Amino acid sequence: MKTTIFLTFTVCFFLLGCNQKPDKDSINAVIGDISYVEKFGSEPDKNADEQIRIKTHLKYVEEKLRKKDVSDLSPELRKRRAEMLDLLQDYRSAGEFPVNYDYPNERRPCFIDKNGNICAVGYLIEQTTGREFAEKINSSFQYSYLMDINLPELANWVAKSGLTLKECAMIQPAYSYQPSKNYEISSTVFSGVNVSLATINATQISNSPSSKAMPIAGLVSGAGQVMLGVIKIPEAYESPYIHDEYNRLKTTSLINIGIGTTTLLLSTYNLISNRRPKVKKTSWGVYSYPTRQNQVGVGFSLSRRF
Repeated sequence: MKTTIFLTFTVCFFLLGCNQKPDKDSINAVIGDISYVEKFGSEPDKNADEQIRIKTHLKYVEEKLRKKDVSDLSPELRKRRAEMLDLLQDYRSAGEFPVNYDYPNERRPCFIDKNGNICAVGYLIEQTTGREFAEKINSSFQYSYLMDINLPELANWVAKSGLTLKECAMIQPAYSYQPSKNYEISSTVFSGVNVSLATINATQISNSPSSKAMPIAGLVSGAGQVMLGVIKIPEAYESPYIHDEYNRLKTTSLINIGIGTTTLLLSTYNLISNRRPKVKKTSWGVYSYPTRQNQVGVGFSLSRRF
């Protein structure tokens, strides 16, 4: 009877632990920020370096797992465990961590980000079973905590790794939100090019240039920036992000549309108003000239260009 009650409480405690919601600002769902506190003597704030937080956590967990008594494991699993921790050390040293691009209000695990960077546990899986299995997990559980992933193949991998599921969850970091910079970079490049082209076209309007290169370049580049801004507007207006991120996307989109449209208009006007005059192949004229008798003579000229 006592054994039954003990097992019941044990199972309940385990289930509660698995479903416990982690702190949204914590580096890890199991042990929180204890690694940072032990090393620096205080909780990390919003200005804490992300790379330092992740590396500090991974080093702390690695050392803790190496010190654990695993004499109850088979020799094969002990060897496997040691290999996993060596891989974890390699991963930490490389420092190529994924980024949370989609959850601005909290830290979240990210199995593989859009740049192909893989998380710590994902790296262990990739190095021991191949990238294909890691990609499969990512396709359905990109931002999931390990305790929430219901995948028989993953459970089988954990059982053969020499690590427990909880230990794998202890390894898994959560990453802070970092918005993608691709849109800002593209917008900056387009803006620089189009401001230059708009200025050149505005100058050429009064100078009647013979070349159409600048207005045509302005039309192409201006249209490109307008399209970039228009494509991103739905993302800006439908974004579930916090207000600062929403306003940033919206403002950048409107600037792109404004600069692109200005370049388009100036380039179009330059192209239309400064058409190269048609060169006449045949020309003629009548002119007067003085004669030796102090009289006025009349002449006729005719020329033909070949």
